[in-house]
Amino acid sequence: MKNLSSRSQKDRNGQVIIEDMFKKQYLTRREAAEYLRIKPQTLAKWACTRFRKVPYRKVGSRVLYDYNDIQAFLEGGEQ
Repeated sequence: MKNLSSRSQKDRNGQVIIEDMFKKQYLTRREAAEYLRIKPQTLAKWACTRFRKVPYRKVGSRVLYDYNDIQAFLEGGEQ
């Protein structure tokens, strides 16, 4: 699979092209933040304080977000 976390593709207007990253089941914090249009630090703060309940998984030292969980969060179906 293509790793987009190290370099994001952008269109002519500078908008991040995110369609390719959702061919993956799990997104890194950076990819999830790009999709939610927030800073990765904000997503980290939400995880720490549980201010917003965006489900995530820790694999070793990596934090991963399931694409379906992010979709549910956006649709108001926070778990």
